[in-house]
Amino acid sequence: MILEVVLIGLIMAVLRGQSFLVQFATVAFSVCVVSWFVFKNEEQQCELAHQVHYRKLLLEKQRADLIAASISDGILLLRDQVTVYANPAAEKILNLPLDLNIVGFQFERERHQGLTPGVDVVFQAMNSSLPVEFLLDQNERKQYFLIQAYPIFTNSPISDSSTPNLMILAQDVTLVKESQEAKVHFLGTLSHEVKTPVTSLTIAIHLLNKSKDQFHNLTHQTLISTCAQDIDRLRGLLNDLMTVSRFDIMTQRLEYQKVDFGKLLTHAV
Repeated sequence: MILEVVLIGLIMAVLRGQSFLVQFATVAFSVCVVSWFVFKNEEQQCELAHQVHYRKLLLEKQRADLIAASISDGILLLRDQVTVYANPAAEKILNLPLDLNIVGFQFERERHQGLTPGVDVVFQAMNSSLPVEFLLDQNERKQYFLIQAYPIFTNSPISDSSTPNLMILAQDVTLVKESQEAKVHFLGTLSHEVKTPVTSLTIAIHLLNKSKDQFHNLTHQTLISTCAQDIDRLRGLLNDLMTVSRFDIMTQRLEYQKVDFGKLLTHAV
C-alpha cells in the first residue's frame, strides 16, 4: 500500500504538465503493474508456506507409518468396511491371497466369509463387544492375539471419504499366553512330583489309622487321626491347585453341587 502511494506521487510529479486523461491512464497502469507484482509475490509466499506445511504433514505421516510398522500389534483402519490402512502385523493376520490388495479390500460377509481365518476373526470382532481370541500359526512360533473393533469419531473439517471410521486392533498377547502355559506346565509338574510322596504318606497314615486302637497312648491315637485328616486335606488342596491352574472361563465350566452348609461350618470349626 505504501509503495503504491509513493508511486502515484512520483507519477503525478513527472506528469504535472500532461492532461488529466494521460495522468489517470498512467497512474492506473502503474498501479495495476505494482499490484500484479505484489500479488505474484504473495502467491509465491503462500505456495512456499503450503509446501512447507505439506512436507510437515508428510513427515508426520511417515513417522506414524514407521511406528505402526514397527509394533507387533495389528492395526487395521476401515472406512465403511473398506480397508484404508493396514500395518504389516495386520497384513500377516489377514493373510489375503496374492491377487487381492489389502488397501481397498471390502469386508463383505456374503463374498468373503471363510476366505481366511484372519478375515473371519475380523468379522467376529465387528459384531462383538468383547475381544476375540485368534491364533496365528504361520511360522515356528505361534502368536496369540486379542482382536477388538473400536469406532473412530472425528469432527475434523478436513475429513473426506478416506477418513477411517473403524479401527481393528489386534493386541499381541503371545508373551502372556506363553507365561500362562509355562505356569500351568510348572504347576502340573510340581503337582505330579508332590503327589508321589503324598500318596505314600496317605497309605501309611490310613494303615496306622485303622490300627490306632493298638496304641494305648491316647495322644498317639489323636495324632494319627489328625494326620489322616490333614493328609486328606493336602490331597484335596493339590487337586484344587491343578483345577485353578487350568481354569479358563472361556473353555472350562463350573460344576455346581449342593452342600450342607451346617456340616461345612462344623468341619471348619
